Order: sequence, then C-alpha cells, then structure tokens
Amino acid sequence: MIDMENVRYCPVIDDNLPLDHVFFKFRSEIESAEAFIGLAVSEGVKVNETRELLDMLDTVYNSLYDEESKLNEFQEKRLKFTEEEWYDIKEKCNSGSKWSLYLMLARSHIDNAVYWLSKLREDERFVNKVSDENIMALYKIGAVILREGLGDVRL
Repeated sequence: MIDMENVRYCPVIDDNLPLDHVFFKFRSEIESAEAFIGLAVSEGVKVNETRELLDMLDTVYNSLYDEESKLNEFQEKRLKFTEEEWYDIKEKCNSGSKWSLYLMLARSHIDNAVYWLSKLREDERFVNKVSDENIMALYKIGAVILREGLGDVRL
C-alpha cells in the first residue's frame, strides 16, 4: 500500500506514484532541458528556431499521455537527419556562446531523459505508454538540438 503523503500525481497514467518513481526523474530531466532551451531563447539568437526545438520536445513529452500530440511534418523531417557526430565542446566554451552552451546543456538532460524513459518501460503501468518511437524521437530531438547548438564546430 502506498502512503498517500509520499506520492505525486502522474498525468501519463492518471494515478499517483511514489515520490522516488523513475517517472519523476524522467520528467525532471525534461523540465531541465526545457529550462535550458528557454534560457537559449532569452539570448536572442535564432529565436524562432530555438522555440521550435522547445515545441518539439514538449510535443514528444505530451505524446506519452495525449495521442493527439504529434510532431508536424517539418519537425518529423528534421528528425530524419540526426546522425551522431563528434564535436569539440571546448571550442564552443572558448567562444563564449551562451546560446550554444544552453543548447548543449539541454541536450545533456535529454540524454538522461532518454535513459529514464527507457527505464519506465520496466514498470507494467507504462508498458503501453512508452514506445520505441517515443524513445527514438526524444533521442533524435537531442541530436537536432546538439546540431543546432554546434553550428559549424564539428570534428
């Protein structure tokens, strides 16, 4: 039996979960990524493109509990070109581009969110909620964000 003082509501399954449940770690990573993308927006660099990244991340998160939440055609196309590339973060750090670094921090949190989302499938309540497509879309959004933040600094 769950102690009702040590639970939080989970919108994905419309039920309470223990405070230490994997879902909340996943959601925390998503919220951190969104916050860093928001900071990137505040830098005033590529504002529309950066807001689009935030929208993509939010859409994939919402798709876990809202089947109507889907990426648009343009966003889907962006996910098709997401090969992992080697990059030199030191170069971006030396350039002092806060916008780029905020996007790299967002991507780092998305990587963690991908891990926690994968772990969610181990809970029977999430088996039908978390698909391979959800996981891959989240992973690919991380790659798109990284590519956007890197600009021309690739190895």
